[in-house]
Amino acid sequence: MKQFNFQWRNQHVIKAILFNLAIITAFFTLFSYAAAFTMERFTVEYYDEMMYSANERFSQQFNRVLTEVDELTRYAVGQRHLESENPSERRQALKDLINNSPMIDYGFIINKDLIIQTSVFYGLVGASDYQLDSIEFVEEAYLQKTKTIEKSHLLELLIPLEDNQLHVFIDLSANNTLQDYFHSLSFSEDFYIGVYNEYDELIYSYNQLSETYQEDIDDFHENSHNHELLTNSDEAINVFHYDDLHFMMAAEPLNRNGWTLALFVPEVLADQFILNIFEILAPILVGLAFVFFIIMIYAYYRSQKPYQALIMAIDELSEGDYTHRIRYTNTNTRIGEINNKFNQMAHELEKSRLVLRKNETQLANQKDFLDRIINVSPMMIYTMNADGIYTLVNDQYAELFGYTAKEMLGRHALNVTNDIAATHYHLKLHQSILLSQERTTYEDRQVGSDGNIRWYRVTKQPIESIKDKGKEILMVATDITEIKENQAIIEHQANHDELTGIGNRKYFKTIVDEAIEQTDRDNEGFAVMFLDLDRFKYVNDTFGHDAGDKLLIDVADRIKAVINDRDYVFRFGGDEFTIVTYFTEDRQEVTNLAKKIIHTLTKPYTFDNHSFIVTASIGISLYPKHSQSLNELTKYADLSMYQAKQQGKNTFRFYTPALETEVSLYIQLETDLFQAIERQELYVVYQPIIDTATKDIRAVEALLRWQHNKLGAIAPNVFIPIAEKNGLMPQFSQFLLKEATQTLSGYNERHHQAIKLHINLTEKECRDEKTFLSIHQQFEAANVNLEHLVIEISENLSRDKCKNLKIKLSAYQKAGIQVAIDSFGDHYLSLRQLRTLPFKMIKLSQGTLHDALSDEDGLSSYKRLVTLAKELRLIIIQEGVETAEEVALIESVQLDAYQGFLMSQPLTKQQFEQDY
Repeated sequence: MKQFNFQWRNQHVIKAILFNLAIITAFFTLFSYAAAFTMERFTVEYYDEMMYSANERFSQQFNRVLTEVDELTRYAVGQRHLESENPSERRQALKDLINNSPMIDYGFIINKDLIIQTSVFYGLVGASDYQLDSIEFVEEAYLQKTKTIEKSHLLELLIPLEDNQLHVFIDLSANNTLQDYFHSLSFSEDFYIGVYNEYDELIYSYNQLSETYQEDIDDFHENSHNHELLTNSDEAINVFHYDDLHFMMAAEPLNRNGWTLALFVPEVLADQFILNIFEILAPILVGLAFVFFIIMIYAYYRSQKPYQALIMAIDELSEGDYTHRIRYTNTNTRIGEINNKFNQMAHELEKSRLVLRKNETQLANQKDFLDRIINVSPMMIYTMNADGIYTLVNDQYAELFGYTAKEMLGRHALNVTNDIAATHYHLKLHQSILLSQERTTYEDRQVGSDGNIRWYRVTKQPIESIKDKGKEILMVATDITEIKENQAIIEHQANHDELTGIGNRKYFKTIVDEAIEQTDRDNEGFAVMFLDLDRFKYVNDTFGHDAGDKLLIDVADRIKAVINDRDYVFRFGGDEFTIVTYFTEDRQEVTNLAKKIIHTLTKPYTFDNHSFIVTASIGISLYPKHSQSLNELTKYADLSMYQAKQQGKNTFRFYTPALETEVSLYIQLETDLFQAIERQELYVVYQPIIDTATKDIRAVEALLRWQHNKLGAIAPNVFIPIAEKNGLMPQFSQFLLKEATQTLSGYNERHHQAIKLHINLTEKECRDEKTFLSIHQQFEAANVNLEHLVIEISENLSRDKCKNLKIKLSAYQKAGIQVAIDSFGDHYLSLRQLRTLPFKMIKLSQGTLHDALSDEDGLSSYKRLVTLAKELRLIIIQEGVETAEEVALIESVQLDAYQGFLMSQPLTKQQFEQDY
């Protein structure tokens, strides 16, 4: 009998070894094949996706470059100074165009006769580099690889002007913008980017290939058949794999007609990726197979006999034989203990079978009643034992994970969750509750099987287990998603501007308070920027409040686009914005951000097919340098913004302690200027205008002065802008006119030769009908003819202002009043525009006179200006004459008259009557 058992056992051991070996071999073979197939497909799809994604980002960046080129084209076409007849003005316009564009490095303007009118190359291109014979005149702007200059690294943009053509160049060797961006987006050490035009010519390349692959990429460009791949990307990005190409190539058409962007990555990188993975997996699989084989044989050998006995006993028990017992029970082994326990269990089962049958119906009824209660409840309910197994689940909770209640019972929490990390946290919380035996209530968010986020108020507490004497966790959760959403909406509305969606003044204060705490802790600083739009009222008045609202939204979006992720932008009120930005070492970071904001805000805005420009003034205060108080930081930034507006707008200023004194003085002057006439602090001075031929006085210019009762004399360039801003100039001009007409009347009564009176009026005053009526009344009261009056208007007139002034100035001329342009040459009014306006006189600025005496170019420009003015039959007066040399020049070019300190400083009425 023992020999039979030994033989039986050995036969089964051999069978088990062969069976297990066959299973492991089949599994290893199948897994290796599946892994190879899966990894190969995964690698190809992975690299295809990476190629597709990278090429899409590269094309988006290059398309932004092309878009910026289009914006530059539209800007250049609108710059009339590029076709100015004045060479220096035309050259300055070209320099401004190049300096203001980060894309453009050089350029020139050429006429139809292939003669270069103006060029800006900073000495990098010589006469031998020009290829003017290859120039083609285009009807629309065209970007191409350079043909005009013999340089391989230049792109050439041709922009047709009215009479000429503008050529500007992008120096790819000097411009690192594209290279830096492409390098930051790379996903491989070896790659090549090429941009090709409609003729398959390489326009631009970014080469990051090692020497190993240089020959392959050269072969690609030399083989014309390969270039057919570029034309296969008419609609979308295509990724190609060809054995003879040796590259994975992704090609995509750009916005420019016929242009294509292609990305090349060596094909061998994908093969190397698969090989590296299998070099790691193969030893691991072999080792695991061997270990698994040994364990299975050993376990089978040790456990076959007691397990066979246990299986037989279970079969008997399952068939209803509760009297069967296992004869072999060795309590020294675990299986022996199990067999012994089985015998005891069978005995107990036999005893309790009758009791169980009796209670079965009652328990079933109770369970059905409990299930109905917990499933009708709108709350989510479950119980879980200490091991993380669900012991009770209602339908509401099961639906959260896409299961039924029955499917979740008996399963571990980690096997049904969508969030492993959160589940680990809750299991640890359960252990803490079981140890403390205390109830816990908190709010929790869950992502359901449908992907929606729900919020719950959760209560968890320990309870006695029904099945044993241990403890379980009872969880009851109430859905509060709607309450949380309403709270979020209310909080957002309280802290954000309704129009722009950015933070409001309340949220600004909160963020600054938090920034103060954070910077004190992290040992860094932050800046408060106070921004005010310079022409917002003009937009509202001209285009309506809808345009103003859209402008505010666009401004907020533009600021958000240039600030960092840590920075904040707020609408402070009206057209005022604040920005909070952090800096680490010095304020250069803040300066750079302010420049970016001003630059982006000066780009044109559009509303209902109307374009307009709006600038901004920015004031900046720093924490903790300037103050550690929210109110003071805001105040100082506001003061700095006010100073930026006073110093020309469209700029920024940092706060300085002296600024408060300066602003206070300005506010005092602004207040006192309203009472200047009442206090008799304003008075008129007169500066003679001398006839060049006779050296006699031919006219006198009346100028307004302010003698402050405490501060003394206030310069005109200080108080005149304040008066214009506050609408006081009509009142002041009327005061000057009344005083000056009386002085003029007295002089003409004393002399046989009458003189004229020159007064300065703003463009706004000239357009006001009340100004003309006031002039007529004052001259009539003083018994002086209107032909003795000359109105001087500043040269700082735009084309639109010239159109609006033409009718008004014609009315002055019909009444006998002459109109003169003051300080001609300082601004941008051209002699061409003079032909459209009824001007009979110009006063050349002191700057043009100084330039004429400084060098030959200035003298030539001065004489040319005088010649053109004489051709227009204008009376020419030179202002600001201070030396005998200047008088000699005036006499040599035969100007009509001049004035300045050399002849006489401005005189009071008593001094003028005494001297003249």
